[in-house]
Amino acid sequence: MKRKREHWAYEELRKHLEEKTESWVPHLQDASEPQIRRVTRIPDHERGRIFLMNPDLRQELDRVLLERIYPHVVETMDGQWLVVPSIEEIQRTIQDGNEWIASRVVTFLLTDPARPIMKSDEPLWYFRFTLSVRPLSYMLSSDCLVSIPFAVAGAWLLDVLTDSRIQETSPHISADVDEFILNFSQCAGENVLTDDWQAPVSALITSHLRIAEHVDQFERQPYNYRLRSKMVEVIAATYHQRVGPK
Repeated sequence: MKRKREHWAYEELRKHLEEKTESWVPHLQDASEPQIRRVTRIPDHERGRIFLMNPDLRQELDRVLLERIYPHVVETMDGQWLVVPSIEEIQRTIQDGNEWIASRVVTFLLTDPARPIMKSDEPLWYFRFTLSVRPLSYMLSSDCLVSIPFAVAGAWLLDVLTDSRIQETSPHISADVDEFILNFSQCAGENVLTDDWQAPVSALITSHLRIAEHVDQFERQPYNYRLRSKMVEVIAATYHQRVGPK
């Protein structure tokens, strides 16, 4: 008699439970004796929730992300001075989304190859994007961090924070060792994958090229009022509207 295939949910649950283990070594163990290790299974309520997804659906979402949406991101940035990770790099980082609906998620950065992050001459801007692909829809969100060194911050920074254009973006401000950090966030909106889905993706990505250009100009001439005002203008143009799920 042919054995009935196990339901995919049991396969997924078993896989996740196998991942939720930890090793424990007794204290004060004699070094001359064989090492005793015990593998203890941790109940889910102590290690967080388990999200299950049909493997066939996961494969389909990956196909949409890797063959349709992210290639458009790469194409949008082709020939630009800032770069995004390759499709191969993105494929290695894709994960299940911890959301109310089945999704596959990747996070990627927009970077300047001439000024790598974590180097002494890294730019004052930092751009992070999160792409979530769901059945028949996607969500692209962005985070823009702009650093203002203490040495060039002054009363004008308070004016920026009270600027009506910036207030509409609801920025967060924090202080690091030697700089203030302005953090702007938004979503590109949830769009059914119809023929016009590419436009919001391209618009959100390319708007950060303009932000980078003006922040770099500010960095070179931080006391130039016109450059500061233009930097505020391009940031506000990108982040003044927050588009929620449709």
